[in-house]
Amino acid sequence: MTMTSSIKRIVFSGITSLNTQWLKKRSGIDVISPFHHLVSDEPVPWIDKLYGYKNSRQFEADLDWLLRNFRPLSLEQVAGQAQSGQPFPEKGFLICFDDGLRQVYETAAPILLRKGVPAAFFLNPQFVDNQSVFHNFKKGLLLDRLDRMSITPGILTAAGNILGIPVTSPDQLRDGICSINYLNKQLFDKLAPIFDLDFDRFRLEQKPFMDQDQIRQLIAQGFSVGAHSMDHPLYSLVPLKEQLRQTRESTAWVQERFAPRFRTFAFPHVDTGVSKAFFDELVAPDAPELDLILGNTTAMLEPNPRVVHRFIGENPDIPIDRMVKTVLSYNIVRKTVNRQYIRRS
Repeated sequence: MTMTSSIKRIVFSGITSLNTQWLKKRSGIDVISPFHHLVSDEPVPWIDKLYGYKNSRQFEADLDWLLRNFRPLSLEQVAGQAQSGQPFPEKGFLICFDDGLRQVYETAAPILLRKGVPAAFFLNPQFVDNQSVFHNFKKGLLLDRLDRMSITPGILTAAGNILGIPVTSPDQLRDGICSINYLNKQLFDKLAPIFDLDFDRFRLEQKPFMDQDQIRQLIAQGFSVGAHSMDHPLYSLVPLKEQLRQTRESTAWVQERFAPRFRTFAFPHVDTGVSKAFFDELVAPDAPELDLILGNTTAMLEPNPRVVHRFIGENPDIPIDRMVKTVLSYNIVRKTVNRQYIRRS
């Protein structure tokens, strides 16, 4: 165990011992919102190399703890409260799932229904109905294939030519694949033949995303939907005009097809680096285009009540009680020095 791991273990141990009710009273956070992408009891090769996720037993245990300590909230309740600008009389939790993956329909939703917990699912229109493959899933498939096949000098040379960098080892190839982002995502398609991958065949056979009928079934069961951009860029990589287009078009698409009561949007990836101008355009106090924006800056608050921040809840190595107590503790510390609000330029 490294020194850093030891320190983290000690810190987490101390935080876990803190009283939840004490933290709730002193924190400025009214809504805690853990977000996930999926819950699965089976390996998911196109995701396993990207991030961890909880199985059904872990997810159910998290819900049980949340239900003992917080009031379950729907997206409509959070959006409605954001409009009023008033705090909730009782602190609650909102469960979110991003990207619209089929494991949400197959595994997470039945657990949520059984527990009586509302949830919000945020959708990317270009992925719904498996019209296209999320560029990060292409990365995950390539990394999975890299670990499963024999990498020859010819593969290294061919991949290096595509990536435009010298590649003389599998580790360098892995680094090159990991460095690809939204702006040069076309490189994934160029690399696919080298790894004997067919992304169109993958989307048609594996169907990684929900279709519209499945989404409508979830809505009929009482769940909520919102927008998550058109095709999931990291917003800090694209200019303000593109950020606004992605947000407006995805929100309009969700409204047209599913007619949710509120116009809601959750950032893809993170909201780090997004300017004040973005929020001034979409949630201006006098004429907001959107009813609620969900950011991903853990334990922080926005001056605008129509912006609520979430935190990653799906790390399989961190039980929800430890994560929630960490979020609340961090907010309390920042609150004591008047640094709990995000300052955007």
